[in-house]
Amino acid sequence: MDTTENGSAAKNLPNSHLPGRTINRSNFRDSLKILFLALTIIVGFFIFFVTPSLRPASLLTCLNVLMIAPVIHWLERKKFSRTWSILLVFSVLGVAFVLLGIYVTNVLSGQWQTLLNLLPQLGDQLSSKLNSITEQIQQLVPLKIDLGVSQWVKGFLQDTQNWFITHFPELLGNLASAVFLVPIFSFFVLRDGKKVTQEWVNLIPKKHHDHSVKVFTKISKAMSEFLRAKTVEGLLVGLLTFLGLSILGAPYAGVFAIASGITNVIPYLGPILGALPPLAVYGFSPSYHQLFLPTLFVFGGVNLIDMTLIFPIFVAKLVNLNPLILLAAVAVG
Repeated sequence: MDTTENGSAAKNLPNSHLPGRTINRSNFRDSLKILFLALTIIVGFFIFFVTPSLRPASLLTCLNVLMIAPVIHWLERKKFSRTWSILLVFSVLGVAFVLLGIYVTNVLSGQWQTLLNLLPQLGDQLSSKLNSITEQIQQLVPLKIDLGVSQWVKGFLQDTQNWFITHFPELLGNLASAVFLVPIFSFFVLRDGKKVTQEWVNLIPKKHHDHSVKVFTKISKAMSEFLRAKTVEGLLVGLLTFLGLSILGAPYAGVFAIASGITNVIPYLGPILGALPPLAVYGFSPSYHQLFLPTLFVFGGVNLIDMTLIFPIFVAKLVNLNPLILLAAVAVG
């Protein structure tokens, strides 16, 4: 009797009150939310990071936001509103970039153009030096083998010069676009980023919500700290390189210092890539032979300071790691 009554009651229940049907609908809604979140991220990625005209500005915006977001949070803790905090930081950065732009325009642009004009002469000198070395090797080893290294080097330098001349307008266009778009993108991301992120977080199913938020917070914090650390390291390396080359009275000190700071981001190979251009210019150009060894010592000293002081102390402090652990990790890597 009880069984019949229970069965009749179950049949009379609406479909929405059945546990299995409720679970299925809940899972379906969660799947739709995850699908919508994934599509939003994929579409946004393709729009901002795959589109050639927006890619440089988007990448610089990410770097800019990760770098200055902690400063915005600090100002908010000092009772500044978020909007005024962003405007204050942007004003300081704007003045700094204007001063840097004036310096680049007046000094580095001339150095860069002179250096490009020097490439053909450098190619001839390097080709002559390689031919001399090849002849000495052939005198010692009786094998008449021409690898065409000197012709390859000369062609490479000529192609490099032509590439920069051809792509210079494009680089200027990307720079102008970035100068206009990065502050706009950064302002809205910093001001409304929390709201957008919260909307995305709300799409995550409840059973994965807390864990996903925790992982996302840790990843964003680690990326921000790492980028700040590498930026500080690059700035210090570039500054030390500029001071060392300026003391020597070496030409193109500003260009080589900027290149050294940028390439320093690359582990292990970065210092070598940063040192090769000045060593090639000073080593193979007859006017600057006397600067080759002093420049080699400058780059060696800067790299030593970076490895023993800047990297294990400043970088380790910013990424919250013990200096010995960081050095061991780099050595193992």
